[in-house]
Amino acid sequence: NTASPAATLRLPIVLLGITLFLLYTGVETTAGQWSFSLFTEERSMSLYLAGISTSIYWGMLTLGRILFGAVANRIGINRLLRYSMAGAVLSAALFLIPTPSAGIISLALMGLSLSAIFPTLMSDTPNRVGAAHVSSAIGFQTGASSLGLALLPGVAGVLAARLGLEVIGFYLVLASSLMLITNEVAIHLAHRNRMSADSLVNSGS
Repeated sequence: NTASPAATLRLPIVLLGITLFLLYTGVETTAGQWSFSLFTEERSMSLYLAGISTSIYWGMLTLGRILFGAVANRIGINRLLRYSMAGAVLSAALFLIPTPSAGIISLALMGLSLSAIFPTLMSDTPNRVGAAHVSSAIGFQTGASSLGLALLPGVAGVLAARLGLEVIGFYLVLASSLMLITNEVAIHLAHRNRMSADSLVNSGS
């Protein structure tokens, strides 16, 4: 049986999934949209080099999805997500170093770190929410992704206008850290839900 959207939305694991997708697309888009302005307006990087840097970022996102897609099953879903999100936090931290080389490296590593998160989270949705809630959960997650595309870069822009573009690095560290923490809570809750379901099955048999 398929649960109603309202019933799915009441599940804490689904709310965590919505939060994860909002944070992910927000981090991805903020890094891609604001790094060029940060590099050229605050750090005196040439337009050419800043353009190359952002191209590398988007290129690493694409390359990473190809590479990690081939080895995801061998690494393990939860391990791949943990490594990817920890890499995003570390990559964001490199934004705090105001040198051209650190900026380029941070963007390349950020693109690689983020590359596997969206498809891996989407493919793991059935394991997290259960078959009855998959359709509605994916719909909510997709909606959250669209919201994150607009909301988080917009908030970053407001903060940059008030505090300066250097705030972007701190903003990415915070958002990436929240993503990592939210995923850890989701992994724990999904495991607990499966254990509870198995206990009910065993007690009824």
